[in-house]
Amino acid sequence: MQKHLTILFLILSAIPALVEAQPGRVINESMNFPPMPVGTRKELEVQVKGLLGTGEFRVVDSCNSPFTMKTKSQDLTIQNGEVRIRVEFAPTDPKDYREEIILERFPAVQPPNDQIRLRLFGTAFRLVRNEKIEFGNVLTGDSNRRVVLIRKELADDSRWEVLETMPLDEPFQLINRSPVLIGGDTLAFVFSFQPKTTGRFVDSIGLERIHRQTEKPLDTIFVYFLGNGVRMPVEKATLFSNMMVGQVRKDTIAVELGAQVHSQEFSYSIRPKESQSTVTSTLLLQKNPTKENKILVEVTCAPTQFGDGRFGFVLYRSVAGQDALDSTNIVVNLTMVPRPVTLSMGFVADTFYHRIGDTATFDVVVTTNDPIDVPLALESFVCDVTYNPTMFVPLLQSGQQRVVADDRTILKVGKTGLNGSVLIGSSGLVVGQARGVIVLGDADRTPLTITEASITVGNDGTRRVEPRSSLVLVTNVWRYQDGRPRYVNPMQSTLVADVDPNPVVTQSTLRVANVPVQTGRLDVIDALGQVRVDLTTQLRAGVREFSISSGGAADIALPAGSYYARLVVEGASGNTINSVVRLFVVQ
Repeated sequence: MQKHLTILFLILSAIPALVEAQPGRVINESMNFPPMPVGTRKELEVQVKGLLGTGEFRVVDSCNSPFTMKTKSQDLTIQNGEVRIRVEFAPTDPKDYREEIILERFPAVQPPNDQIRLRLFGTAFRLVRNEKIEFGNVLTGDSNRRVVLIRKELADDSRWEVLETMPLDEPFQLINRSPVLIGGDTLAFVFSFQPKTTGRFVDSIGLERIHRQTEKPLDTIFVYFLGNGVRMPVEKATLFSNMMVGQVRKDTIAVELGAQVHSQEFSYSIRPKESQSTVTSTLLLQKNPTKENKILVEVTCAPTQFGDGRFGFVLYRSVAGQDALDSTNIVVNLTMVPRPVTLSMGFVADTFYHRIGDTATFDVVVTTNDPIDVPLALESFVCDVTYNPTMFVPLLQSGQQRVVADDRTILKVGKTGLNGSVLIGSSGLVVGQARGVIVLGDADRTPLTITEASITVGNDGTRRVEPRSSLVLVTNVWRYQDGRPRYVNPMQSTLVADVDPNPVVTQSTLRVANVPVQTGRLDVIDALGQVRVDLTTQLRAGVREFSISSGGAADIALPAGSYYARLVVEGASGNTINSVVRLFVVQ
């Protein structure tokens, strides 16, 4: 029994050796490196276990580059039944690699000797990195910078170069051909975009990492550049609307440059396109040159004459000492409305001088003290003129009418249907006339008073205007020997003689009143002083109304012309003569 247990123990003890390292068996091991970029290094270790006895392994067939046996010969000693083997993989060309290392045990163990076959597998590839740099909008004359960062490997045995087959053209520029070390572990290439013209720009460059010993390319970075060259806006405009002459307004125009100013300070100036004084401009800058990307321009509008307008200025952007890079047209549009105008209506003069018997024409004028920016298109007008009917006999013209209202004699003067054919462009425009004959009356003067007046102008409708009055002075009033003026019927409450209507177109009536019975004399005299009709007999017989006609049967039948109806009554004392003279016109 004891013998069988001893045999079983020996069998069980020999099993591991038979599985892992039986004498004479080739031990096959593999070392698979992960895919690696060229120019990098990596070490792996394999443990060969289950080795019996003592001794060491020696390399009888080593590997080739890019594999390198890193375990030293003295470290290949069998310890605790195992041996450890370290290998480095440092590829410099992109491809698949396969190598083998053969080790044999020493001293040899018979029969035959132990052998380790370590198969090495590795794949190398070249890094190709695409980098896109968008500079965005950059003003012409300005520049913007971007950086390409590269991680620096420790104990790096390489350098970076620019591919000569991919040169960088303007407006892109490589600032440093050799990368700058940042923070001890990062390399940086700095690029600049400095457009001189507007447009979309695209370019690319290749950066290559070269192995210093083999001069072989390791990594490649393709950098693609995109940038827009922009300018100031072509035009900025503002509007001053409904302005009047004499007003002053201001406005601020903000000129957005369209891009942030990165590095360059720009100078600005503004000049008018043409000489004028209506609109002026001022730059609102705290300093000039400046990096501001919003330029404020204050424009002041102060029109001195009427008229819509379009005024131009040019805002220039430049670098000190150089010509202007670009510019913006500043447009100021102006629309105007006429100033309000207050109108008055009166006669051409304040005072008129006439003699008895004159046929006088009094021009009706529209006046104003205000400037008239736009001529007023007259559609119609009307005015009421009051006067002393004992001194002035109106000669009615087209559209005129004589009425009596509230014991006042009124001459209505007006015109309609003008349709804007009459333009009021200045003060003193004659729009109508009052025409009549100056006669001997009960005073030496008569007012011409416009009591009401209105006009219709264009689209403004009808408006009332301020009336003005004038005075008519009679220069040849009859006088007594003592110099007292001799008026017709100074006792106005005694004698009455009226012709209505006057002028006589077809029919009219002469009415007398306050004449004592069987007294007085009434006759009609022409302009030459000849008695044309004697009505004394009828007057003394008590007749007080007499018909007047321009043709046909009537008490007073006369051809066209001017005539005087003269009523004379001797006073009761016989020392005075009361008389009334009325001029009437037969048309």
